Amino acid sequence: MKAPGVQYVRVFGDLVEWFLAGVGVVLCLLSPLLFNILLAVVMALALEDNNSGAHISRICIPDLRFADDICLIAESDDDLQQLVDKVHTTSSRFGLEISAAKTEVQCIGRQRQ
Repeated sequence: MKAPGVQYVRVFGDLVEWFLAGVGVVLCLLSPLLFNILLAVVMALALEDNNSGAHISRICIPDLRFADDICLIAESDDDLQQLVDKVHTTSSRFGLEISAAKTEVQCIGRQRQ
């Protein structure tokens, strides 16, 4: 029986010396899939009843996602703040947090609303 935090690696069928696992999550093949499912649920709940976003051919696109990066889209500062607040609140319910240090705002267009 191994102690908590102690890890072994098997190389060519043989166990090598143990080492202490520091910080991190034990990953498996399902980890990325499970995270994507969790993120989809968080975003679906956060954007429920939302009308903010880019309107293209009568379709509202409130966000773009790639891996764990999320781009929220809004037509005004107030709409964007509401989206950020909803995503923050919903994410917190699932133990996720938004990194303020990695958060950026970009305004595109002729007029700033």
